[in-house]
Amino acid sequence: MRTTGTLFGRAEELSTLHGLVADARAGRGNALVLKGEAGIGKTTLLDDAATTATATGLTVLRGTGLEPESELPFAGLHLLLRSVLDAVGDLDPDDARVLRRALGTDSGRTPRTDGDVPVGQALLTLFDTLALRAPVLVVVDDAHWLDTPSAEALLFAARRADAHPVAVLLAARDTHAPAFPTPGVPDLPLARLDDTAVAALLDAHTPDLDRHLRDETVGEAAGNPLAALTLAADRRAG
Repeated sequence: MRTTGTLFGRAEELSTLHGLVADARAGRGNALVLKGEAGIGKTTLLDDAATTATATGLTVLRGTGLEPESELPFAGLHLLLRSVLDAVGDLDPDDARVLRRALGTDSGRTPRTDGDVPVGQALLTLFDTLALRAPVLVVVDDAHWLDTPSAEALLFAARRADAHPVAVLLAARDTHAPAFPTPGVPDLPLARLDDTAVAALLDAHTPDLDRHLRDETVGEAAGNPLAALTLAADRRAG
């Protein structure tokens, strides 16, 4: 396992994500939601999956939920698809029209925003079209901040990914954030790291930290890798 970021103590989770990528490469799609508290390592795991997917020939689509845009219909979907908007033109006219209206690139009627199934279906068709060139990994961080129409369209596609060479990987906080229900999509809860993993993380990032201070930091961080690194940085600065 790599010795960077918050990947210490995450062998099982990494194996699961690498399996998701390998399955998509073999034509077997799947979907998964990483859930955990802030600072627990969701983003680093997403980065690792995306890097692995790119290195093995997958097309990677990356997006994120943004709190300031969480009330703007389809804002999250626009961020996710901004790099492949040209491919919308390869869809059949009905699917292309639905997606263009959702993304604001068509002057016609905006799709409904109350669980609009046509947008989710058109999105899945777009993923399928992209997968004709290479299997696809869809990665969305901070999914709890997605606007509702984007979240519903993504989850519609995620629930049907198993029949396509498409993997959908989302990450969301499970505390101190808006609820992000994912019916029909399995989740992978991220537990706090054990003290051995946190100590190894600190040794890798702050090798000059006094051993006594390191041990204090391990205890105070309580298994949260970001908290550990932040506390260690504060101690070094002090």
